[in-house]
Amino acid sequence: DDAFVQGKLSKCVAKILESPEVVGAVYTDYIHLTCDNIFSYESKEPYSRDRLIQDCIVHSGCVISKVALSKVGLYNENLRTCEDYNLWLKISNYFIIVHIPEFLHIVRVGQHQSSHTVDEARWRQDYQLCKIDGLGLK
Repeated sequence: DDAFVQGKLSKCVAKILESPEVVGAVYTDYIHLTCDNIFSYESKEPYSRDRLIQDCIVHSGCVISKVALSKVGLYNENLRTCEDYNLWLKISNYFIIVHIPEFLHIVRVGQHQSSHTVDEARWRQDYQLCKIDGLGLK
C-alpha cells in the first residue's frame, strides 16, 4: 500500500553501487498519507549506527542490497512486529546504511497497520527479541 516516488529506486541503487561491499541499504525521507488524504512530511535523520541501536531511524521503504541480504539473511519470521528493525540492526553489523534526504517514499497510514492491530505486550516482547537477535547478543 506504500509507494515509491519516481526516481527513488534508481537513486537508491546508485548509492549502493557506489560502494556495494560497504553500503548495505539506503533509506529516504517520506510522506505520510492518511486514508482521508491528509499528508505530512517525515524527515529522517542521517544514518548513525549508535542512533540506530537506540531507535529505528530506518523505515520499511528501505532499499537493501543483495550483498547485504546474502550476508545477514532475510526477515526473522519469529517476530510478528519489529522484523524490519531487526533486519536493519543485522545489516548494520557489517554495512553502513545511507540516508538520502529527499521525500521519495509515500507511506499510507491507517488502522490496518500492526501498530493498531497487535497488542502492546507482543510489541514489547518482539522489540526485546529484535534487539538481542539483531545485535548478535544471543
